Amino acid sequence: MIVDEQHSTAPSVGRDAKQQLQRLSGLSTDNTTITLQLCGESFSYTLKSLSPDPLEIIQLLRLTTSERGNWILVGAYYRRSGNTPAAVKVMTAMLEEMVKHKVSDGLLKPVFLFLSSCETDLGRRVKGDAVQEARHHSNARKWLQKVYGTFTGNHPASVKGIRRSEETVPPKISRAPSPPTAPQEIRQTSSLRAQASHHKILEREIEALRDRHAQTSDTLSEVRARKRKLEDEITWERDTRRKLEREIEELRQDRDRARRMELYALEEMHRESELRRQAEDALERERYFRHEAQERARYDIASE
Repeated sequence: MIVDEQHSTAPSVGRDAKQQLQRLSGLSTDNTTITLQLCGESFSYTLKSLSPDPLEIIQLLRLTTSERGNWILVGAYYRRSGNTPAAVKVMTAMLEEMVKHKVSDGLLKPVFLFLSSCETDLGRRVKGDAVQEARHHSNARKWLQKVYGTFTGNHPASVKGIRRSEETVPPKISRAPSPPTAPQEIRQTSSLRAQASHHKILEREIEALRDRHAQTSDTLSEVRARKRKLEDEITWERDTRRKLEREIEELRQDRDRARRMELYALEEMHRESELRRQAEDALERERYFRHEAQERARYDIASE
């Protein structure tokens, strides 16, 4: 009975999952490019270049600590491409990362709906294998229960199950006849109430996600502005450092020229000192010879 009910609700669950994913933080599942950040640098990744095996993109998303939007876009692209098992792997890996970051289940309900619709699609593909089909439908029901919870009294599926049970049991003669439209009105009222409650919950969750996305966008803008300011300061410091390095180099060259001039001046001074000493020696010898000549002249005059 539960498997039949899963088949009947699969199209609406698939549409709900797609609508929730499209409305989640203002993202669109038709995007083919995501923006990632690694070591402070942003770069774009084209989803058309994805390989059939999602291991590579999963490792890249984990390495860049990507936000939920990028994970969802990758999973949605795999599903649009017909690779539903890869989409399930991507979204399961995303849930593991969200658990590590302590993200509450209330913020992940669109992801649960997406996984439920994927499991329903996989169940349709293996209709020849009863075991696999039952396993996929069980997984789909598990993800739905994470979103809507387990309803025991007024859930539409329970009402339909009670109706089918009542149809199989023959009515007692002593039971008072009831109006033919009463069960139908009860079922419609219960279904409408459940849907309205679910829609309100989803709207609140989506509004919270949008607020969080707006806050994240503001924080990201502030971080980018600070980054640009720091880059400008780094550029100014780099230019100043280069200017100072040029001035230091010029001062070093001036110092070397001064040293060379000093050495040249010292050499000139030594050379002049040597020339002066030689001149003094020559003058001394000249005085000595003149004195000798004068003495010899006096001696000659005296002898005559």
